[in-house]
Amino acid sequence: MDIRDLEGPIPKEHENRVLHAEMFISAQRFMMSDSITYDSSQSANTACTLTAVFDSADEVKKAFDVLKDGSTIIVPMHSTTYSSCHVSLIDKFGIRWSLMTESTK
Repeated sequence: MDIRDLEGPIPKEHENRVLHAEMFISAQRFMMSDSITYDSSQSANTACTLTAVFDSADEVKKAFDVLKDGSTIIVPMHSTTYSSCHVSLIDKFGIRWSLMTESTK
């Protein structure tokens, strides 16, 4: 989407919102944006979790290092019966993440 696709001027309080952002975790591309409806009643919602699965614990740790600043840790990094490395957090933007491996080794 291009800013020119929006109808009308951008309200002053929304000038710093993100229209489009991309990030890569390993080779996986994620795309995201702030709400572009200008609905001020919307707030951060952590009812949904974005889970990213990695091949190794080192990759989980690298992704965690990117997301941890300003975050709230829900489940500290640990191993489980289903994952050699798992961590859950809410990032500084209010997005809930679960980062994990599918391997127990």
